Amino acid sequence: MTLRLVSSTTSSGDGAPLRLRQRDLARILRAEHARVTGAASPRTALAGLGAFVGFITPIVLARLVSLLTAVPAALPAPALLCAAFAIIAGLLVWRFSKAARTNTEHLDRLLAHYDPLSKEAYRLLQAEVREAGVFPIGRVHEWASVEQSALNRAMGKGLPADREFLQKKI
Repeated sequence: MTLRLVSSTTSSGDGAPLRLRQRDLARILRAEHARVTGAASPRTALAGLGAFVGFITPIVLARLVSLLTAVPAALPAPALLCAAFAIIAGLLVWRFSKAARTNTEHLDRLLAHYDPLSKEAYRLLQAEVREAGVFPIGRVHEWASVEQSALNRAMGKGLPADREFLQKKI
């Protein structure tokens, strides 16, 4: 089944402005890429950042104390203390973060909140995902291509008719 562009698109009158839709569509494509390539999920990435901050905090605090008290520190911070803070911070962020646990969950949230211009293509994507029970690889990109064409058309960014490619007779 192929997607086709529905020409009944309007500009910024209904729903989100077109520039915001473009931004959201780019986020959807990044989430799909992360899902397909097996990149870290949003929650995992956030926990990693929390662990890094937890590791750096004792070092910074030890350096500040040595600067303020004019007492040189033997070590910037004990290695075990840094590791303990890193593990605790990472686990706390992982446990209490509201970020998506998986890339599929993140993609689902983004698509659920997206206001499409090409409603027919969006419904077709919903039907295919519902039937398959998963996001079929490549289908989100196909839908995004149709949606991007609808956005370009609504913004007046279509390809000019005087292009050589369009003039070539085969």
